[in-house]
Amino acid sequence: MSSTGGSGVYLINMVQCTNALVTIASVEINRLVSFYSEILGEQPAKYIQNVYAEFQFPGLRLAIFKPKSTHLHEFENSTKSTMSLC
Repeated sequence: MSSTGGSGVYLINMVQCTNALVTIASVEINRLVSFYSEILGEQPAKYIQNVYAEFQFPGLRLAIFKPKSTHLHEFENSTKSTMSLC
């Protein structure tokens, strides 16, 4: 951020994105792949059954993966989960 002086008002430098990657982790990966295939009208460009899927569109990649077994407990109860943006 950059300041406008002593006024206490800040200007945020804007960043323009031309490509985006959205990643979703789920223990129900095959269910999500079917869902997104249907609503997007496309099959994944990359697909490893029960592990990883990636849909590719101009300016957007949507990746879905199944967490490793050591991390499954973090994703099992989606109604109590929070969203993480990295």
